[in-house]
Amino acid sequence: MKTIYSFFRLLLIGLLLVVGSSSTRAEVFELVHGGTILGELLNPNQSPRTTYLIRPSIGGELVLDRALVKKVTKRSSAEQEYEILVRQAADTSESQWELAEWCRKHQLGPQRQRHLKRILELDSNHRKARVALGYSNYRGHWVTQEDLMKQRGFERYQGRWHTTQEIALLERREKSKEVERNWNLRIKRIVAQLGGSNHDRAEAELLSIRDPAAVEPLARVLEKDRRREMQALYARALAQIGDLQAVLTLAAAAVEDEDREVRMECLDQLKKTKRPEVTAYFAARLRDKENQIVNRAAFALKELKDPRSVGPLIEALITTHKFKSQKGKPGQTSAAFGSDGPGGLAMGSSTKVYTVPFENPAVLDALLDLTSVNFLYDVPAWRDWYESKKVRPKFDARRIE
Repeated sequence: MKTIYSFFRLLLIGLLLVVGSSSTRAEVFELVHGGTILGELLNPNQSPRTTYLIRPSIGGELVLDRALVKKVTKRSSAEQEYEILVRQAADTSESQWELAEWCRKHQLGPQRQRHLKRILELDSNHRKARVALGYSNYRGHWVTQEDLMKQRGFERYQGRWHTTQEIALLERREKSKEVERNWNLRIKRIVAQLGGSNHDRAEAELLSIRDPAAVEPLARVLEKDRRREMQALYARALAQIGDLQAVLTLAAAAVEDEDREVRMECLDQLKKTKRPEVTAYFAARLRDKENQIVNRAAFALKELKDPRSVGPLIEALITTHKFKSQKGKPGQTSAAFGSDGPGGLAMGSSTKVYTVPFENPAVLDALLDLTSVNFLYDVPAWRDWYESKKVRPKFDARRIE
């Protein structure tokens, strides 16, 4: 009996679709002063458009002046078909579920949601509708994922679930990024004026900066702008900000920049700060894999004249560094690779890594200046002497790495 009923029901709907297709509304007319009219446009080819001749879905005909219509949206064939189906559907959970499934197959999301919610009004324990609406059965109760996550202390933020503490942290980070972006734009504007007719005003503005959020943008221009006189300005600006990130930016440039004048300018600014973190940073760089950096760090420690650097300097008197050597087959070209990078290529060659000890003259020079004793490169003698001292200022250089 149920099969026969379903057959006749589908046949009736099919007949209604055929009979009603000519009068099914095909457009939505949005009015300027609010409200909408659903219907079929009877004068689609009028040009220029002065009026809209409409057959409303409720019947009859209507003429609207063009000025009264804000927007016309054409309805899809699925939406037109849906309007007929929904009129014939019974207000039962079974019929509403059939409509919801029809909407899912025809990608009518909002309409489907309406029918799923109506099902729950008719039958609150309708499992399929619950699942389709995102509910889960948790400890005997139907709950949405959102409700469940909120019960567990989570909130949705930027499309993901986070704790309240995480959201606060993300918001602070976003605000910090926004402030940094603004500083980046401002500093680019200042840099563009340096060296030009507005140089003095731009220099004064640059040296007035005190916000730590400006450190990263300043670090970028210090690295990229190779005009020495401008780099000196950037170094002064960083020193005047004076927070830890600013001074460590200067410290990194004092050993890594290839221009000796830039390194010296950064070091001169660092000498004024007298911050122990600067000494710790250079002491940590004494263990760098590049021998050149080791000696630059030692020179910086000599300039700072901090007695706490004596211990790390002793351990850096002789450092080992790795080198790669490629050896080709007889008759082939070979090439050596140093710690500064490759010097060439050798096709078909084999690679061997060498560990080479280096005596570091800048380290010895710093020790001589700081201690007024001289054991040359005799590391054990230096250690014995250092251990004999009753007071040996120390710090943990690892904290700055």
